[in-house]
Amino acid sequence: MRILSLDRLVGPGQSIGENFEILCLELVKATAGPLSQYFRNSSPDRGVDIYYENDNGVVYAYQCKAYSTFRANLISSLKKSIKAANHSFEKKPWDYYVLIIPFVPTAGQRDRLEEVLKTCKGKSHIIDGDEIETRLFYSLEIASRFFPTVTVAIPPDNEEIILKTGDNCRIIRTYLQSIRTGQRIAILASADATCNGLVNLLNSILKLPDMVIVSALGLPVSKEEIHWQLSVVRDGKEVKLSPEMSLEQAGVREGNTLRLSYHTEIKFTGGFMKEIGPPLKYESFLDSRSWDEEEMNPKLIRGTKKVNELLIDYIEWHLKDLKMNNSSVR
Repeated sequence: MRILSLDRLVGPGQSIGENFEILCLELVKATAGPLSQYFRNSSPDRGVDIYYENDNGVVYAYQCKAYSTFRANLISSLKKSIKAANHSFEKKPWDYYVLIIPFVPTAGQRDRLEEVLKTCKGKSHIIDGDEIETRLFYSLEIASRFFPTVTVAIPPDNEEIILKTGDNCRIIRTYLQSIRTGQRIAILASADATCNGLVNLLNSILKLPDMVIVSALGLPVSKEEIHWQLSVVRDGKEVKLSPEMSLEQAGVREGNTLRLSYHTEIKFTGGFMKEIGPPLKYESFLDSRSWDEEEMNPKLIRGTKKVNELLIDYIEWHLKDLKMNNSSVR
């Protein structure tokens, strides 16, 4: 987590670790269907903090590790939890063993965690800080209970987007701008909010797509993953912002102009279809809950071949849609 970090976490538990487990349970409950079953184990938990069985009978065993950063003892702690969990597997089996951590590991750290997870029964998965934060932006009632010092808001007049961490924080007003039209939308953010946290916020509020399928003759040619990034315009030049830095550390100042762009990473490609000659087209975005393909795809795709800007007309269209459906959030 970047904005909703452990040092801002509160809850009914007796420790940060217990509050983190309760938070994870609440996020599990938020996605549960009417036939789902779930519960949390108190210590000693036999290696499983939360059991969850969804409506289709798929069982998840969650192990929550409240580590703000990767440390060597996380590996030993995870090994101990998995050993205890494997002993109890016969009595209460699961399909997936899921590690939940509130930070984003590096590639090397993820490899080490996945290597340990291979020793557990069933399939394994990691939920990291980015995914937790995204889920919290979709569950703002939960976010407001566990992170009361953080305010995320879209004002009713839709003139600005607000991200505030605490009452005494210094607020920077910046502007998200379209390269094509020059239109701008104000963003009020805490100086200590990270660039990646602000990107997560914009992704979640605007429900931006994270996958695109390219097709020809109605057949899929490639699947591409979308990666969004912020940059700041200084002296007429565009400078990419380091995701891990706070806005203040990255040199973002009051009144600066920001741009949100993306590049795509090919996850699957079919060379044969590309060679036979018909024109390729972007057919559909996946995993975008309120993305209007007919109206917005042609607008988003405009741009250079590999780096595309986020057009302000999409932002305005989506904020207007939120207002019409009375779904502005605080």
